[in-house]
Amino acid sequence: MNRALNRQVRQVVEVNPEGWFIEGKPQVILCASLFYFRIPRMFWKERLQQVKEAGYQAIDVYFPWNYHEPEYGVWDFAGEKDAAAFLQAAAEAGLWVIARPGPYICSEWDGGGLPAWLIADDKVRLRQNDPRYLGEVARWYDRIMPILRDHELGRQGTVIAVQLENELDFFGCDDPHGYISALRDMALGHGITVPLIACAGQGNLYRATGHAERVMPTCNFYPDDRDPEFEEKVLHYFRRLAELGYPLSVTETNRPHFLLRRLLATGSKLIGPYLQVSGTNFGFTNAVNNWGDPLAFLTTDYDFHGMIAPSGEIREEYDEGRLLAGIIRTFGAALALAKPVPGVVQADGALPECAGMRYALELEGGGWLLSLPNVGEAPGKVILRGELGVFPVRTELAVDRNRCPLLPYEVPLAHWGPEGKIAYATAELFHAERAGGRCTLVFAADGEAEVALHLEGISHIRADRAEAVRQERGCLIVSKTGQASADIELADGTVLRIVLLMRPLALRFRGLDGQGNPVWIGDARTGGGTAAAPVAAEWAVSMWETDAAAARFVRDVQPGEPLALEKAGVYRGYGWYEWNGQADLPAGEASGLLLRGASDVLSVYADGRYEGTHLPGGSSVHVPLVQPLDRSLVIRAEIWGHSNFDDVLLPSLRLVSTKGLSGLMAVRKVRDLSRNMLFRPCGPVPADGGLPQTDGGRDDCAVIGWGGWISTDGVETGLYSKPFLPDANASSWVLHVDGLQARCVVFVNGQRAGEVNLADPYVDITPFVRPGEEAVLSLYLERNYRRPAGSVKLYEGVRLTGFRIRHAEERQLWEHAEANLSRAVRAVFPHQLPPGALAWLHGSLTAADGAKNVVMRVQGRNAKVTILLDGRAAGRIWLPCANVRPRLTGGSPEHAVLPAAFADGRVRLAVLVEAVEREDGAVIEAIEFSAANALERGT
Repeated sequence: MNRALNRQVRQVVEVNPEGWFIEGKPQVILCASLFYFRIPRMFWKERLQQVKEAGYQAIDVYFPWNYHEPEYGVWDFAGEKDAAAFLQAAAEAGLWVIARPGPYICSEWDGGGLPAWLIADDKVRLRQNDPRYLGEVARWYDRIMPILRDHELGRQGTVIAVQLENELDFFGCDDPHGYISALRDMALGHGITVPLIACAGQGNLYRATGHAERVMPTCNFYPDDRDPEFEEKVLHYFRRLAELGYPLSVTETNRPHFLLRRLLATGSKLIGPYLQVSGTNFGFTNAVNNWGDPLAFLTTDYDFHGMIAPSGEIREEYDEGRLLAGIIRTFGAALALAKPVPGVVQADGALPECAGMRYALELEGGGWLLSLPNVGEAPGKVILRGELGVFPVRTELAVDRNRCPLLPYEVPLAHWGPEGKIAYATAELFHAERAGGRCTLVFAADGEAEVALHLEGISHIRADRAEAVRQERGCLIVSKTGQASADIELADGTVLRIVLLMRPLALRFRGLDGQGNPVWIGDARTGGGTAAAPVAAEWAVSMWETDAAAARFVRDVQPGEPLALEKAGVYRGYGWYEWNGQADLPAGEASGLLLRGASDVLSVYADGRYEGTHLPGGSSVHVPLVQPLDRSLVIRAEIWGHSNFDDVLLPSLRLVSTKGLSGLMAVRKVRDLSRNMLFRPCGPVPADGGLPQTDGGRDDCAVIGWGGWISTDGVETGLYSKPFLPDANASSWVLHVDGLQARCVVFVNGQRAGEVNLADPYVDITPFVRPGEEAVLSLYLERNYRRPAGSVKLYEGVRLTGFRIRHAEERQLWEHAEANLSRAVRAVFPHQLPPGALAWLHGSLTAADGAKNVVMRVQGRNAKVTILLDGRAAGRIWLPCANVRPRLTGGSPEHAVLPAAFADGRVRLAVLVEAVEREDGAVIEAIEFSAANALERGT
């Protein structure tokens, strides 16, 4: 690289304890998340412009690895995935970019952005300082880092920082320093010159960054917005980061500007509310995670109720953003270099105690900004006491709930030109403008307000709907109306104009005209939002006759080979397991099935009979059969998504969890072993894994039920034993300790068979059992006083082998729907399906002229719905069910926003309906559409 260019780029963005410096100027950066992979390309520029008009100067954007490399070695950066085009659009909109290429991104996205084929490789240790993993990351960085480098500020774009990894402190990384250092070296090796950052998700800066040199720690805060002590937490990190040589930068937080104001008041120089711009999880890109009880499925709608909806609708919080951005812009460098200090004023009154009122921002060049966060449930009045005395003096200072006014105190007017100072104001200064000999300051207040000015040489005051009171050192301007102003003429001919606006008007403020009068944003907005006029559609229906008809053949699984879908190269969509009998399982002998390591959505068909849809969360589930199994078994497994988080509460919540099945047993017998067990108190399990030392001999045993021993010990330990005779014709045995809330170690014939995982309380004891020979089961139980031990069941049967795996995702599903269209008949609603049935609903509609989006809502019950829009998966909706429905989170579970412009106005839909309840059929009552456009401000 040219050294002169290298020096030039390095000077474009700098960080130090005082703040962020962009092209030499200190900045407080308001940054909104905006994800190109969740917004159709045709709307990129529109959304970017909306962010710009909200006053935000920057966006942050993830780059999901698995979005650009869906199959190993298959790279896609074209069309909707053109990351370079997105960065160019951001530059054209005048927005800085914080780029977040992972490799892990979280973002409630499939696998947190990590490709599913990585999970299939057992030798790769994800998110570790592991050579195999880092070798794969290097392939991703080889693709994405040159794009980011070329679009740095000072080159072809506006990237001002690159984030490595994401919230690593939530993950059990063995060597954070080595891992982050390796990512840093890759980034620098690709010529990245803007600051490298790494964010802490739960506050452990070392575990998030390893304190790797040249990697700046940032913080993600997701508090209770009304936590009265939140400022003390933030200030802890402000001080700690200053010690490390960095400013406080908040890369993620909640969206309400009430909270963002509190962050600004405690010294944050980068404020990044997460998901201010919502979107849609197109394709099979949803994740599963621990936002449920504990399992949750992420909805197609990805919306945390930020200021811009998935359809582009502008919400009320948008105007709050404009107001806060106005304050930041008005105070400029003075605010960008400000520091929080205690004890400037004392607040008395009816507001609840809050740490934020104990501090003020000391502005560079003099003066302070006072913050008054109301964390209570009701409005409150406050009186302030400082060196200037008690104020306000002619009005009452009322602060509404969820408000945090930022009030100027002893602020020199020299920040904007005139001599003198704002002694105090009970309104926020959010706009300042000089034109000729006039300086106009515009304030916003929730109610009546006053501005005290220290000015020399006042010659005349002309007030309009305001009260102007001359004082010894200047004047006091008082307003009790929606809009008031005062022109203060000074002896040198300068005019200082004070404009006071109540909040509703301030939120509509657009600027000043040539005479210094406010200009308003019009009430008119183009488009109608999601409540627009309904859109008519025509529907036909065709039944899905053969379950795996849409699927392509993947492989025949040989005995001993893994069944997980990822091991077969299936990473998203649907997989089918087909089985047609085996020699060691005569027809009619299996009364049930034990699905092992099963996720996400498994629908079981035994000899053509529907045996229910199951959501085991990666654990195991016993499926009793209506009739004994003959010779045919089909299991349809849908990958809802890979976990975007790593949690031990359920197997499918682990970042390395696979989908489909890890094993399948045909259950011949279910034994209840909970009764009449031999019990002896014992010591702990020894380090060598052998049986614990028991008290007394076999004759000293008590015969009691599992978990029935009563002890006065705070922590009780004991060994429960019971012999059983395995079936001579069985080949598989799995123990299930259901309802356990304690530690349990399983021994068979004195050999340790495993420890019960509370998230997956099944232990395969097959290697320790010989068919037809008596075995002794011993269970070590260690529990706090009387914690539940549950029950003990033994599943006995035959491990099924000889599966054929098939697979279908968007293309195969769309082709199947198209092939079925010729035999479709007109659909009449309500439309009913028997349990386990599948059907295609074929629809077409014409979007209204100018409509950019269509919001689709499905009404009914007992069904799961997958929506294909011209061949692209555009939504998944799970209707209310009596028994089979996961916790749905991340957005609205009731609708999908369809980009009508994808289809040039004529929308073609194929809707796959699956009847998921075992006893009751599905009913589709109605499918409704409404046109939705981005709401744009009128002028």
